[in-house]
Amino acid sequence: MSHTDNRSDNVVEKLSDRNYRTWKTEVKWLLKGRGLLSYALSEITQGDAATAADRKLHQLNDDKALATIGLSLEIDQQIHIEDCKSAHEAWRTLEQIHEPKSRVRIMQLKKAFYHLQMKGDEHMSAYTARAKVAATNLRDANAEVKDEDLAYAILAGLPDDYENLNMALASLPDDRFTSAEITRVLLAEYDRRQSRFDVKTDSSKEALAMNKRNEEKRATGNEKYKSLTCLQENWSHCKRLPIKEGRIS
Repeated sequence: MSHTDNRSDNVVEKLSDRNYRTWKTEVKWLLKGRGLLSYALSEITQGDAATAADRKLHQLNDDKALATIGLSLEIDQQIHIEDCKSAHEAWRTLEQIHEPKSRVRIMQLKKAFYHLQMKGDEHMSAYTARAKVAATNLRDANAEVKDEDLAYAILAGLPDDYENLNMALASLPDDRFTSAEITRVLLAEYDRRQSRFDVKTDSSKEALAMNKRNEEKRATGNEKYKSLTCLQENWSHCKRLPIKEGRIS
């Protein structure tokens, strides 16, 4: 991989001032894959019963987690964690810088969550994913978001042509009214509508092609008719051959 690429060999985009949300998700997966995520998310302490080997292994894993975080930062971001002694301290430091848990931020996140709207050309899976991200952002800011809140938010942001299905889903029993069930039904309905739209599109294309062929046939017939008409009109101008006088024997 070239040195100009902004990604490590683990395909994690380095943290800048503009991509904390994406970076956080990707680094979580990277740390989880290496068995180190717990070192970043919480401060792991060693009990009195821990042996010297246990403490050494703990320190080694914590150092690996800290290094993984540090190497996934742009140079101007690394300065924020230079003095951090543990992976969790570094994680919390970056979180406080890029994702402050202030009331103003929580208000902004709630506004974004409760005003979700599905865009006209948006795939249903992309819309429901946006809703889940909005809920996760609120939870990360220590704001409570129940699963039924997410389900209601998804339904509330659907376009008007989903109104009948919307009402049916809102009437589901409590044990089935979950964001997962709502998402499953909406994805199935979206795929059904897309399939029907594709069939209509193919039929329209076929009809247009047939109309074009018919127009071409009519145009060809008109040209033949014009040629025949022109020939008939010119018959009166044709000169007859002179007939010689005399009897015909």
